[in-house]
Amino acid sequence: PVLMHSDLLRIRVDPPKCDPIFLRDQLKFSRLVARQIEVMSSGAIMAGINVGKLKQLSILLPDIRLQQKYARVIEAGVGSVRSHLSSSAGQLDNAFCSLQQRAFTGQLSPAA
Repeated sequence: PVLMHSDLLRIRVDPPKCDPIFLRDQLKFSRLVARQIEVMSSGAIMAGINVGKLKQLSILLPDIRLQQKYARVIEAGVGSVRSHLSSSAGQLDNAFCSLQQRAFTGQLSPAA
């Protein structure tokens, strides 16, 4: 159970026709989609769309196998980046703990 703000739209896809990761990235990164939203939102203070406008968006919808291949590649890349960032965060945490320990035991001299 979640609470959704009235400014959010929940989108469900038909899995045999559309991969959610492919659609997410198209909505987020496609210049074609961004331009359509700009046109639909002209005159508004902040760009946005409602359900009616969302249904009017034209999106690219290649064969589901290509969409799924795209999703696998993206998720593999994201997983790799997450792993690298997690490892880097661990190294930074260890370095900070080491510096903190040295500072509290008087092993660090003040910078000149």
